[in-house]
Amino acid sequence: MVRRPGFVVAAAAAAVTLAAVVGGSADAQGVAAINVVPAEADPGATVLVTNGPGAPCTPPTGSSNASASVDLYAAGSATPANRGPFQGFVSASGSWSVEVRLAPDLAPGSYRVQAGCYTDSGLNSGFGPSYEPGRLDVRLRQLGPPTLSIGRGRPGDSVQVTSGDARCTPPTGAPNPRVRVSILDRDGSTRAESEGGVDRGSGRWAVPVRVPALDTQGAQVTAVCLARVGASVPYARYAATPLAVEAPPADPPVTPPATFGSVPTSLPAVPGAPATTAVTVNPALLPDTSLPLAPVAKAIIAEPAYTG
Repeated sequence: MVRRPGFVVAAAAAAVTLAAVVGGSADAQGVAAINVVPAEADPGATVLVTNGPGAPCTPPTGSSNASASVDLYAAGSATPANRGPFQGFVSASGSWSVEVRLAPDLAPGSYRVQAGCYTDSGLNSGFGPSYEPGRLDVRLRQLGPPTLSIGRGRPGDSVQVTSGDARCTPPTGAPNPRVRVSILDRDGSTRAESEGGVDRGSGRWAVPVRVPALDTQGAQVTAVCLARVGASVPYARYAATPLAVEAPPADPPVTPPATFGSVPTSLPAVPGAPATTAVTVNPALLPDTSLPLAPVAKAIIAEPAYTG
């Protein structure tokens, strides 16, 4: 099982106490400091961790492959933040230096840097001083606002968002750099998102995003740069730029169906036509429609009888 520096600090301190009891040893020394250069770096950067001349890790007699190991721990965590220990060889004089390549998707924040010395590269037997943890601050790159193809638009319009002069050059080791563009409402809530690729060499990118239905005031566009597809921790963040959202057009008025007027009760007189005379009918001569009609007799035609 590979041991990590964070788990051997107590053992190294116990070795110091035991060495003091038996008369001391050059291999068992007091707590020593390590150097972390630079102490502040971006994800994907390389940091050099050394013990310096004042804190040697003198290899024990017979050890020909002594190594130093370094791990990073997030605040309050006992699990290394790196995928494996960073290692380097220990010289005969006890000096060592280890290059720490930060993961491109390492979360920004403060990390403690712990180191230990071992008799072999398998980290099986620790020796030397108990190193006091160093400190490394991983920062998040802050970029200027992205560039918009249009500064105002209506819901449903497509806005082309580009890096412009604020390029997010991918860190070393980024397998598939991406950019995620977001449109925020006046409360800072994400209302629309779109992703696209980032050019590895230049850090340029261009991503279209569709304007959602939201308030006409306070909308903003921002973006984050990611080291790979599906990453949740960005290595760079863009400042927000305003987006003016226009109100959607009003619905057209409803036009009632066309009417053709009322049917005239009398026809106009035709010039030259003979005059008409009104005919008066005596109501007494009309049949009385209030009486039931007499039944209509049905004629029954008898068929002749055939005798032969």
